[in-house]
This record gives sequence, structure tokens and C-alpha cells, in this order.
Amino acid sequence: MKKPGIMIILWTVTWFTVTGCLETRSSGGNGKQNSQFTASSCQVPQTEDLETLVKDWLPDLKKRGICSQEEDSIERKVSELVVVKAKRLLQADQDDEAEQLLRYPYTPFKSWEAQATLGEIAWRRRNWQDAFVYLESAWDLLNDPGATPISPSPAEKQKVADLAMEVQLMEGSLKRVIRGDPTEEITAVPVQFVFGKDTFTQRGKASVETLKEYFKGRHPEHITLMGHTDPIDTDSYNCRLSKRRAEAVKKELIAAGFNANQITVIAKGERDPPTLSRGNKYTKEEIYQLDRRVTFSEEEMSDSKACN
Repeated sequence: MKKPGIMIILWTVTWFTVTGCLETRSSGGNGKQNSQFTASSCQVPQTEDLETLVKDWLPDLKKRGICSQEEDSIERKVSELVVVKAKRLLQADQDDEAEQLLRYPYTPFKSWEAQATLGEIAWRRRNWQDAFVYLESAWDLLNDPGATPISPSPAEKQKVADLAMEVQLMEGSLKRVIRGDPTEEITAVPVQFVFGKDTFTQRGKASVETLKEYFKGRHPEHITLMGHTDPIDTDSYNCRLSKRRAEAVKKELIAAGFNANQITVIAKGERDPPTLSRGNKYTKEEIYQLDRRVTFSEEEMSDSKACN
């Protein structure tokens, strides 16, 4: 009768890439792997082991001081790796895991993509206030050449701007006008009114104040205000209501010093629903909330969809 053999495998695998060095060791018979990065160059290892990369390799690199002139660039590259993995986790609906990765120290460099992805997570959770904070931060970073030397594409900028405005519409409060394309013809802003009336809520009043400051900084030759409602009630009722609400905003702008002849009011009622960046991911009630808005243009306009 043969006795069972005892086999112990000792192995070492070393993986070298064009960007760095990673050693993975397994000792004894337990099969447990211990990863260790060797901070021997200023190039960032391409690896899925982000915890070791951030908690071991990066601090070791800084301690040795061999890449002090390139520290920002290295932290930026590490953060890019983290964002790529976080986006994959989001696609798999692993929001908590993605959020954990995007928090410091896993993202040592505050990038616009990391902030935008955190905004996406907050949006998915319907946390509109936090979503705007992250998206506003992303917007500022992507427009800062120091933080973002390579400017994102216009489509990427527009995506951040659109979602930033949508979460403000959902929260019902305008904190800042963010326009992806400064030449875009129409921009939607949240201005809340008392139900069925043209009286501002407290949030609505604050939104109008923000809008005033925006126009004061822009000095437009003309402003067109367009009132919109949800599709609840009749078309004629919604047309009248949207006109009164747009007129209420006009009245506030005139009180702030704008010339009445500079401002055109158009009532649209329910006739021109918004184009949403994530239209199929909103509930019916949320879409109604997005319907209730005031849009503006810095041009004198007429519109075929306007109420007669």
C-alpha cells in the first residue's frame, strides 16, 4: 500500500511591465499570495492590486524621494487607474465598492473624472445635493488647466454640465448655472413655485437670485424666458400657468435693474418636455419634476412650440 505523498510547492512569479515592477510571492504550502511593489522607477505599475499600489508603492516612492519632481504626475496616473476600475464596478452595480475606491487615499489626485464618477454614484442614490457638489467640483477641475492639462472632449464636458443641471432641477434649487457649451441656445433652470400658482417657494426665490447674479455677470443684450409645466391638467391651463410663472421671473429681473424691453416671455406649458441625459432612468414622477422649469436664452427668440 502506497503512502500518500506530501508535496510542497515553492514558487515565485515576477511580472515586469513597461511601466514598473510587481513581485508576487507565495511561500510554504498555504498558497497565500503576498504582493509587493518595488519602487524602482518613476513609472506607475499597471495592476489591479490598487490597495498595494496606493498603500505600499506610492508611499515608498515618496519616502525614497526618487521622483519628487514628478509626484503630481504619478498621483494623477494612479488616480486614473482607480477611476477605470471604479467605472467597471459601477457597470456591475457595485456602487459601494466603487465609492470606496474613489475616496482618498485610493485617489491621491483629485481628478475631474473621480469627482464626476462620485456624482454619478450620488445621482444613482437620488442624493441630489451631494451629486451636485461632486459634479460642480468635476466641472471646476476639468476647466482648470493646472488640474486637467489635457482638456476633455466637448461631449465629456457636456455630459457633466447636463447632469449638474438635472440634479439641480431634481433638488428644486439653482445653485449655479453650468453650461457645457457657452453658445448653447437654451438652458434649463429650476425655479420652484407654490403648487398651481405663480408665487415662488423659498427655494424658488433663492434660484431667481442666483439667476440674477448670473445675468449680471454676463450682460446679455436680450433675455428670453420660457415657462414650462408638467403634463398634468389641460393644455390651456398649463399654457396660462407657464406664462404667469415666466412673467414672475421677468418681474424679478426688472426689479434687479434689467430693462423690461430686454426680456421676452414665452409660454410653453407642457408642449416642450426636456431632453434628458438619462431619460430612461428617471421615474414618471421624477420626469414631471424635470418638466417644471424655466428655460432661458441670451437671444431674442420665438418658438413654434409656444402657446398661442
